[in-house]
This record gives sequence, structure tokens and C-alpha cells, in this order.
Amino acid sequence: MIAIYLEKYLNIENVDAVEYQRELFECLLKSISLNNLKINVFNKDIKMYKPKYCYELIVCNPPYRQENTGRTSLNDIERYAKFGSFLTVEDIFRFSHKYLQNKGLLYISYDVDLLANVISISRNYNLELKRLKFFYADSKSNAKLAFMEFRKNVGAWLTVEPPIFQRVDGKLTDDFKNIFKVT
Repeated sequence: MIAIYLEKYLNIENVDAVEYQRELFECLLKSISLNNLKINVFNKDIKMYKPKYCYELIVCNPPYRQENTGRTSLNDIERYAKFGSFLTVEDIFRFSHKYLQNKGLLYISYDVDLLANVISISRNYNLELKRLKFFYADSKSNAKLAFMEFRKNVGAWLTVEPPIFQRVDGKLTDDFKNIFKVT
């Protein structure tokens, strides 16, 4: 669904979407058709996908948990989406290193408690963390997610942006409501 957002709302041309799970692939095809979009869709494992060109931009919401940690789902679709035994963050960095243009961008979201591991792995593939934004469920909780921008083959500097709070005093914040708002 990220691919739909990129083309429909951000007007990015030549979008490729790689989806491993057949059920989600079928859902993506239907959504693309309903929205009359031109997105190249591949039902492949990213580890086996070999594009014919390099990308300026890669966006990924990778699985973020190791198998047997946290609440385990009996639903295969949810398990594949959440648990890194099927796709690891290192797989994403390996792919990005190979198929991202020099100084190209990689955007991912990941659990905050695994952030140190993500940064360590990214540097093994010449992808430097450039921007970081934390997401909090509310103003009294620890951060849950990190939204990250990596750039290939660039120097080390980092901008930490203001956080996003989903709720403050029990009410949805304007920042949260406007995450996907297109102006």
C-alpha cells in the first residue's frame, strides 16, 4: 500500500512494488486497479528480486521482530509481516546497497528498541542514517517506532526531528491526524 501512496498522493512516477505474500499481492493488484494507477507489481521475495535498474528511492516497512518474541500470531499473513525470520532488516539493507543509486534514499520504520542494531547493520552496507523521527502512542509513554531516512555513500551527520505523539491528554494530535494528509 506504500506504493499506492507514493504514486497517487506524492505523484512519484515509475513505482515498483515488491510483495512476497500472495494474499497481500492480490489485494495490492486490486487496489491499484480500483485507483487506476500504473504501478509495476512483483510477487517475489525481495531476496530474489533483481530489478534492471537502480532506484533513487526505496521505501520499506520491514518485519521488525525476531521469531518467538512478543505476541505470536497464528495467522501466516501477520507472522510474515511482523517477524524477521522471513525477511530481515539486513536483507533490506543488502538489497538497498545493491539497487540504490549513489546518494539515493531509503526510508524505513522500525521498533525503537531495535534501533541500535538497525544503525549498526546499515553502516555495513554504506547506508548512513540522516533523519530520525520518533513516534509515541502518548505523551507519557516511551517511543514505539522510529521513522528513518538513510542515504547511500554519504558522510555522517544526523538530524533528529521533533517527535510525533498519537495522543496528548487522551486526544488525537494534529500531527498524528496529518501524517498522511496531502496538501
